[in-house]
Amino acid sequence: MNIEDALITLNTLISKDCLNDLTVQVFRYSWEDCTYEEIATKTGYEVEYVRQVGSKLWKLLSQVLQEKVTKSNFRSVIQLYSTKNQTLSRITKDTLARPTQTSHIINSLVPGKMPHQDWGDVIDVSTFFGRVEETQTLKRWILEEGCHLVTILGMGGIGKTSLAASVVHQIQGEFDCLIWRSLRHAPPLDKLLEELCLFLGKEDKKEVSGTIDSQILYLINCLRCSRCLLILDNCESILEDVNDTGNEINESFGYIQLIQYLAQTAHNSTVVLTSREKPPSLVLNEGEKLAVRSLQLKGLALAEAQAIFQTLGNFSGTISEWEILIEHYAGNPLLLKIAATGIQDFFAGNISEFIKFLEQTNFVFDDIRNLLEQQFNRLSHAEKEVMYTLAIHQQPISFAQLCKDMMSEEETARLLETIQVLSRRSLIENSLSKFTQKPVIVKFVREKLSEKTGKSIIC
Repeated sequence: MNIEDALITLNTLISKDCLNDLTVQVFRYSWEDCTYEEIATKTGYEVEYVRQVGSKLWKLLSQVLQEKVTKSNFRSVIQLYSTKNQTLSRITKDTLARPTQTSHIINSLVPGKMPHQDWGDVIDVSTFFGRVEETQTLKRWILEEGCHLVTILGMGGIGKTSLAASVVHQIQGEFDCLIWRSLRHAPPLDKLLEELCLFLGKEDKKEVSGTIDSQILYLINCLRCSRCLLILDNCESILEDVNDTGNEINESFGYIQLIQYLAQTAHNSTVVLTSREKPPSLVLNEGEKLAVRSLQLKGLALAEAQAIFQTLGNFSGTISEWEILIEHYAGNPLLLKIAATGIQDFFAGNISEFIKFLEQTNFVFDDIRNLLEQQFNRLSHAEKEVMYTLAIHQQPISFAQLCKDMMSEEETARLLETIQVLSRRSLIENSLSKFTQKPVIVKFVREKLSEKTGKSIIC
């Protein structure tokens, strides 16, 4: 196979939107056994940047081909894929009149091919960064330790959906069927269950349109009969007593009942949930040695966060300034993307100038404010009071200090419960028995407090 044939194969595997000139050059020169240092010299880019582009390319190919692709093995992987693809085309052409006799051959030749999939509105993860440890943990829980319910938790924008999508793409071939559904708009439970049951089992709509209890039992039976991978994204949308869609409180109870059944009942499948907060029905069912587990996502590390910025342009700053910036936005991928765009537009990519600006103001980007507003509006009165108190202090404070500063006895009496809820929602942090908030949250809450009191809160 020559390089031109290899490039044609590459274009069939990866969207052109993900293949810029440097990516293609890295592929071409790597095919010719050039080192990253040699490629950097030939292209005029820094070695580390070329290495990052190469790493991203191998990850993209790994996701598409459903096997580990590296700089050292990608030639053999591409050649094998091309050979299989040619064989598949010949079989399909020669046996078009006998599809049922050759379907099992075709399925075995296509990497990651599954006969029964519904990806719903799953997001594109072709530019997914980092989360290596979290990915390995989830794959171990699901494939090696047989967990039948896994929840990915974290604040909005932290990358729960992206991580779930990335992992699911990698393990899809281990399951008989796969279905992805978003609960962002809190669909009626009976309609969701009807969809799931029709996809996983019955073909007659009348047979799966009974009571909620009967639909849940039928769904559980489907999960027992086949090895299914079911993903329910944005579960926080169905955990409110009354949400924006106007559903009654019973709707949320129905979903909680469903999650409880999925957690407590033995089956052969795996259900993956993503949520900003932990469903209450999971608290008593999960554990490190049990089949129900939760993974709390934290912010990205320095190198992973910098990789996000590099996709958006050129930025200048010292290591300490980068660390301040990433800490300010809690290492949150979405918040960092929003900030990167703003720094590029208004500060010409100068991180130092942007940090100086942040230190002098309570500035919050509009898109970040909207995201935090969604979470803040879901908080109870007691939870908001704790948020206000921490934002006023700005520095970590003890539980005793929080009790002293709370504005009413009622809030103080429920303080432990309130802190637990805020911690689960990733809105406050506990370090050495002292509580605080990330800088971007402090600025947002101080802004909200200014609106509430009508007084400006000095930065």
